[in-house]
Amino acid sequence: MYLYYQYENEEELEAGGCLVDGVVYANYADVPGATCRDLCFCNNGEVICSGRECAHPRGYPDCTPIPPEGEKCCPDRFECGESS
Repeated sequence: MYLYYQYENEEELEAGGCLVDGVVYANYADVPGATCRDLCFCNNGEVICSGRECAHPRGYPDCTPIPPEGEKCCPDRFECGESS
């Protein structure tokens, strides 16, 4: 869930919010990233992002992720070779 409100005046932005695509996000609020793997938030006027890592099955040397369906970001199904 993103916490946001419409940009109304300069004072809101000066209070540490971030302006992204015409929307001001409150300080420390989640901000949409460029992709679903970007985890971003507003930090005193600057948007800070880090990458989300998707889990892969352990003990299987040859696994190919099957693209997720719908709005999922990370795959939850894989085609894998023999276990090690």
